[in-house]
Amino acid sequence: LPKIAVSTGRIRLNNRSGFGLTPFATADKAYFQIKFLPLLSGRLEIKKIVLNGLKINLKRRKDGQTNWDNGVEQSVQRQKLPIPLTHDGAGSEPIKPSNRFLTASIMATKVDVLNTEITLEDELSGNRVEIRDLDFVIDSFLFNKGFSATIQGTLNNRRPRFRQTSTIRFKLFLNDSLDQVRIENFRWSSLFEGAMFPRGFSQVELQTTADFNLNDKLLSLSDLRLNSGPISLGADLSVSWIAAKPTISGTVSLEKVSPRELMKIAEIRYPPGLGNSLESLEGKLKFEFGESQLTVRDMALLLDGNPAKGHFTVTGLGSGRTRDQPGEAHESIVEFASASSQTTYQGALNFSALTLNGLLAEQIQVAFQGTPDVVRINQRVKKFYDGQFTGSVVITRGPRPSVSLSQALTGVRIGPLLQNLGGQTPIDGNLQATISLFAQTTNMDEFSSTLKGNIEAILSNGQVHGIDLLGLVSKSKATAEEGAAKPKGLSSITRFDKLDYRASATNGIVTSTLLRGTSPLFDLDGKGTIDLPNNEVSFRLNLAIKKNTLTATGVDISRLNRLRVPIRVSGTLSSLNYQIDARSVMEDPRVREATRKLEQKIHEKFGIDVEGILDQLF
Repeated sequence: LPKIAVSTGRIRLNNRSGFGLTPFATADKAYFQIKFLPLLSGRLEIKKIVLNGLKINLKRRKDGQTNWDNGVEQSVQRQKLPIPLTHDGAGSEPIKPSNRFLTASIMATKVDVLNTEITLEDELSGNRVEIRDLDFVIDSFLFNKGFSATIQGTLNNRRPRFRQTSTIRFKLFLNDSLDQVRIENFRWSSLFEGAMFPRGFSQVELQTTADFNLNDKLLSLSDLRLNSGPISLGADLSVSWIAAKPTISGTVSLEKVSPRELMKIAEIRYPPGLGNSLESLEGKLKFEFGESQLTVRDMALLLDGNPAKGHFTVTGLGSGRTRDQPGEAHESIVEFASASSQTTYQGALNFSALTLNGLLAEQIQVAFQGTPDVVRINQRVKKFYDGQFTGSVVITRGPRPSVSLSQALTGVRIGPLLQNLGGQTPIDGNLQATISLFAQTTNMDEFSSTLKGNIEAILSNGQVHGIDLLGLVSKSKATAEEGAAKPKGLSSITRFDKLDYRASATNGIVTSTLLRGTSPLFDLDGKGTIDLPNNEVSFRLNLAIKKNTLTATGVDISRLNRLRVPIRVSGTLSSLNYQIDARSVMEDPRVREATRKLEQKIHEKFGIDVEGILDQLF
């Protein structure tokens, strides 16, 4: 059958007045293949379209005027002329349109738009956007029958600076009235480069099937799959536009999410004691968004295999001011769902049990509420190592973000807790503690150097592992008495009936206001500091041996009775050193008397006068 082929050289579309001499659009080549016979009956059937080297130059001036916002259309209507289309080499006489309108079906078996460039110069915001190497290919276009399309290209953005390379493939179905649209096998893959995109999210893949009902203003997305870095999720969504107000609802499945990797991408320091915790998050939830409110319900999650249920609500979304005034930058298309100063958060999450690197907690309740600037999180653990844990955390954003902690532990067995947390048990016993702290949180160094607040703790029926204070005292006493030997039966454990500790923190330096301990063998008091910024510990303890005490059955340490010995504790939090203050020990009357006797025996046996020399050694 006969066909009409139209081929052109370079095509130029002039710009709107006031936007310079740069053309609005140009094309290196255009080719159209049209069936001849359908034209006789008023139908336009296009067999093939090829457009090569299309360049479109969009511009917005500082006064907000654009060269695409009805400018060309208004100019044409005002002059009653078609768009000023000229053919290079054939003059610039406009081609007048026919008075007869062609109707009926439009078909194109092949559409190729290749090597396209689109540039947006925005003088209002100072931004420049370039889309290069854009190809748009359509095969087998026909109404009521699907056609396949491929779009690919690269986007360069100046402010903020980033680069995006994307490929989109899909199959689209249209009905004759253009009110029903279906997109099948939609696949979008993108590679992002630039500081604004976290390294872990540089590659994104999305696939779904979409159904548009333009009359009912309804969009359905089914079998949606999104993969990006440590996130993989699925969803079935429904979107409607009633009275220009979007409403979104659906079900989301978290197929693979790694909280630990998300923390790394966000450059949040991962606590070393958590081991392999926070590795996986899975689950499902239902949500509804509309009228500036997001509601998430029926949330069932698995965190590292631990089940949890919860819900939350966000109100006041998208209630910020309009940004269409001259001189103000436009926000993204999702501005309607963005947070503003009127946004509030509220929700809860409940775990029947949770294990973080062996640290076991049961019957956990977490509730949170707040705004984008201030968030308060309340926690309660009903079963926590034979005790309970309650507390709250307040996080404040802004130029100087901060965190406030208020925590309480009741009847907690501190030994098994430390064993599960770090593999060691430096201290054991039943702990009662209250902690109230505040710090800046720009980074960990600032956190430790700005920490302030109060700590109160009571350890009952406890013991400290790795140091035997009585053994340390006995060894020092034995060196001061001739013939005295270190008592046997002493272990590397110091036991307490009760240890009471209170302290205040200022600029990261924790200073004790009370340190007192009691046991069947001795009493203890002291004071000292913990310098968190420099990781230094410095304490002075006073150990008072009780009368007629025994370290173990049948082991007499009566020579230590009523002896008051000062002990210095120094080092770091992970490596403490204990040392007798020898000079203070020598000031004890009984030690001084034994020293004089030893000096006398040395003088009698060797004829050497050592009086005062031993004192000088200490």
